[in-house]
Amino acid sequence: MLVYAKGYGMADAANGEAMTVKHRARIASCSKTFTAAAIVQLQEQGVLNFTDNVFGDNGWLGNTYGTLSYSTNQLVVTIDDLLHHVVDGWQDTNKMAIMGGALGTDRDAVISWVTDNLTVASVGSSFHYSNFGYCLLGQIIQVATGQDYESYLQNNLMAQCGITSMAVGGETLAERLPDEVVYTGGSAYNIPTRLGAANGGWIATPTDLLRFMVRFDGLANPPDVISAASLAGMTTGTTASPSYGRGFGGGPNAYGHAGGFSGTESVISRQPDGTCYAVIANGDSNANSDAFNVDSIGFQMAAADVDWPAGTPL
Repeated sequence: MLVYAKGYGMADAANGEAMTVKHRARIASCSKTFTAAAIVQLQEQGVLNFTDNVFGDNGWLGNTYGTLSYSTNQLVVTIDDLLHHVVDGWQDTNKMAIMGGALGTDRDAVISWVTDNLTVASVGSSFHYSNFGYCLLGQIIQVATGQDYESYLQNNLMAQCGITSMAVGGETLAERLPDEVVYTGGSAYNIPTRLGAANGGWIATPTDLLRFMVRFDGLANPPDVISAASLAGMTTGTTASPSYGRGFGGGPNAYGHAGGFSGTESVISRQPDGTCYAVIANGDSNANSDAFNVDSIGFQMAAADVDWPAGTPL
C-alpha cells in the first residue's frame, strides 16, 4: 500500500514550477536494478543462464566487438560476473571516458573500444563497480529477446509491476520528456542516456520505483514477479562481492540501490520490516549548498513514528 507521496521544492526553478508526485527525474544507477531484474526473469524463463559467457564463440555477444582477439580473461566473463561487478578492468576509474561520451555515444563503438583497449586483469575475485558491465547486460537483453532494451523492459518487467511512465531520458534539455524536471545545478546531460540506458538512463517518479520495489520485497501482497530463490540471489552477495547481489546492494532483509550524477539523485530501499521507500531529487548534494542525502531522507521517513494514512494500492 502506498501510504505517503509528496513533492517538495522545485521541478523547474527558473519558471517557478513546483515539484509534484507526477514529476519524473533521472534515476541514474537505480537503473541497474531494473536491468538486473530483467536478466533474472530471462534466467527464470530459460532464455539464458547466469553462467553463460558474454564474449567469444559461445558468448551472447559473440565476436562482434573490437578488432583484436579476446583475451583469456575476457572470454571467461559471465553474465553473473557482470551482475556482481567482479570484472577487474572495466570498473569506473575510466567512467567518463567509457560511459561519459568522451569516446562518442555509439554503443557498439564504445564496446569495441573497451574490448580492444582495457585489459581484464582478473574475473570473479574482487568487487569493481562497473557501469560498462551493466551496459553489456543491456546488450545481452537485446540479443536474447530480439527487442530493443527499453521497449522490452517497458512491455514486460515494468508492465508486470504496473509501471506505465518510466522511459529512457533524452540527452539534451530540448529532449526533456513530459513531466520531467528541469535539472537544478550541474548538468544532468553530461551522461549520454542512450549509451548508458541499462546502467543509468531511466527517468521515473518515486511511485514508479515503489511499484517496482513492492514486487521485489518478499511479501505476498502484491506478489513478487520473481521466485523467492531468485530474489535471494538478487539480494545476497558473494565472497568477491559480499554486499552486492544481482542488482541490489545490502543484504537479504534490507537492500536497495542508490543513483546519482550531476543534477540528480535517487534511492530505492526495502527495510527489514518490509517497508519500502523511494526518493528522487532535482539536484545533487555536490551541486547544492543545502547538502542533502536521498537515502538519509528516505530512511528517516521510513523510521519516523508517524500515524501514516491507510494508503492506496500500488
